[in-house]
Amino acid sequence: QKFDHWAVCPGDPLDRSIILHPLEPSPPPHLAREFMVKTRRRKGLSEDVSIAKYFDDDMMKQRVAARYPHVQVTTVRAPASHREACAANGDAAVGGNGDDAPWILTFDNFLSNDEIETLIASVSDWQRSTDTGAYNATTGETSKIVSDGRTSSSAWCRDATCEAQPAVGRVLARIEEFVRIPRSNFENFQVLKYGVGERYTAHHDFGASQRRLASGPRILTFFLYLSDVDEGGETAFPRIFEEDGVTPLAVRPRRGAALLWPSVRDGAMDQMDARTYHEARRVVRGTKFAANAWIHMRDFRTPHHWVCTGVFDEFK
Repeated sequence: QKFDHWAVCPGDPLDRSIILHPLEPSPPPHLAREFMVKTRRRKGLSEDVSIAKYFDDDMMKQRVAARYPHVQVTTVRAPASHREACAANGDAAVGGNGDDAPWILTFDNFLSNDEIETLIASVSDWQRSTDTGAYNATTGETSKIVSDGRTSSSAWCRDATCEAQPAVGRVLARIEEFVRIPRSNFENFQVLKYGVGERYTAHHDFGASQRRLASGPRILTFFLYLSDVDEGGETAFPRIFEEDGVTPLAVRPRRGAALLWPSVRDGAMDQMDARTYHEARRVVRGTKFAANAWIHMRDFRTPHHWVCTGVFDEFK
């Protein structure tokens, strides 16, 4: 069979102002919303699509404790509404105080030594990391840019050579279980290596052009730490602060740990959450190994197979 084209439903699937009437045809601008709502109803899912459901820390902690008692979940930051609910229930507030903040969670002991070693050993063809360049609306392609702000090396965890490894499969399955999103929405792991002096200046994982993709934008980043670092290499959020309200929040690399944050706003999953700009600070001593798991709103793997996800122009 020959692939023809993707049919795009008109309208905004997240527009809550649209009222759907049973047994009545919807006008074209409402079709995307109707398709999304009816699909979720058929699967027994809630019609309320928001980023908060992936960060229900109490439910997540209970689920993790039951299945993975060795993994320690810590809510580093949480929205003000969550902290207020904790206070109303007489619970200790978690996730900082002060200004409103997005959800940011850490998972200590998320990876085993075997999983770490397999993930690093299964990738090859290390290349200088690049930034995302201009989007070509005609071809749907996105160019690469070699930037002074991103000086690490990276390699992709490909299906046949890397993801086929049982240890890597276990990692993917665990992430699926934690965030409750199927791996079909995940990009392949991008494995990273930072030597002394290397860094990635402040950037965001969401791009406006991602809204045009069949997979939708990146909504979550699940970041894996594959090594300790003697000094430096923290993941820092320059727009989110420590308790003093001045010092940017920074998470130190810890071998086997993971870090989870959203790229989109709660209740508006097609809009960037500008608070989660982040940077990989310069490595001062040692070598930093890590891996990105970028998670999209919808199925990424199927359109990617058909080269419908903004393939980089060097692969034309």
